Amino acid sequence: MNNLKKLYDNLISEGTLKSDSIKRAFLANDRADFVPDKYKYYAYEDSPLPIGEGQTISQPTTVIFMLELLQVKQGNLILEVGAGSGWVTAMLATLAGKHGKVHAFEIKENIARFGQKNLLKYDYSNIAYYGNDYLELLDKLPRPDRILGGAAFQSGYRELIDALEKKGRMVIPTAAYDVRLIKKNDQGQVDEKLFPGFIFVPVTH
Repeated sequence: MNNLKKLYDNLISEGTLKSDSIKRAFLANDRADFVPDKYKYYAYEDSPLPIGEGQTISQPTTVIFMLELLQVKQGNLILEVGAGSGWVTAMLATLAGKHGKVHAFEIKENIARFGQKNLLKYDYSNIAYYGNDYLELLDKLPRPDRILGGAAFQSGYRELIDALEKKGRMVIPTAAYDVRLIKKNDQGQVDEKLFPGFIFVPVTH
């Protein structure tokens, strides 16, 4: 726990980790529980780590930056695309609370098994983790208040914007090496803000 607390303190001192709710979620979900055994020694470094098949568990600084933008509230319904190791899924579940729900999608079969196995280390009843393409079920799920992407979209995230509930927020990386915050107001109008300088593996279908 000392190493986790050191990473936590560094994220606060850098100004990345700000919200009390995200601080609690970060400490409640130990990153070491979501990395392959051979990389556990590096779990508390502020860097991405391989989880197989060219996928990574994202850098803590990047994850926290995106969660701060997403502003998850208790009771939110969340759609996560590219759930991978399950680490971010677990933090989203903590943030959403027992009255919220996380629908997490990971299309790569072996990675999905890895993520599900990791999440079994915790006692979450508000996570549905799917090992298939989110597009297959998007129109069958309740409209999410929050959408988080864990892989870079080339284009074609219009269907996610359409699915987003009014007054909702979406944070996704794109192939243009940025992270985008997309907000929908109570009239359904959309505002988009870009944050450059981020590299993610691409979304696959």
